[in-house]
Amino acid sequence: MKIKNVYHGIFSESLIIYVICCKTYQITIKHKTSNGCQFIIRYGEVDRKSINVKVGDVVKQGTVLAKTGLLLKELKVGEKSVHAIEIKINSKQTKKYKPLLTIDGHVIYMLHLEYYSGENGLDLKNPLTNRANLPYQRRADLLDPLELLKEGYRNSFSSEPQ
Repeated sequence: MKIKNVYHGIFSESLIIYVICCKTYQITIKHKTSNGCQFIIRYGEVDRKSINVKVGDVVKQGTVLAKTGLLLKELKVGEKSVHAIEIKINSKQTKKYKPLLTIDGHVIYMLHLEYYSGENGLDLKNPLTNRANLPYQRRADLLDPLELLKEGYRNSFSSEPQ
């Protein structure tokens, strides 16, 4: 599934890409709206090979950032999976993985989205993870992205989300 930048009238001042979880990557963008509001969005669990942006790019609404990535878990010795994937680690070694999420035999992909108000800072060189802040280990300015996603839906499809 394609991952698009959802907020209207935004651009990226900075962008960071790195591995996040289970052989997937994340893209973090600092946005600034036309009225000056700034915030950070982390698009997580994306496929590295599909990433269409690079650090420093200006990203506008509707820009395809990447595709959702397949979350992988290493197979234990002797374990089998109908969905097994072999990944080359180096010139002499490969490891076998299986999808982390399956339901009724179907492999599940998902987007992990985090929305930060910027109240704790907008410098992307500072981590968004705070291991002491349980249970999610994220900064205190992490917000529920539902309203942002609804607005992005309305901007993309000119209708209300169902």
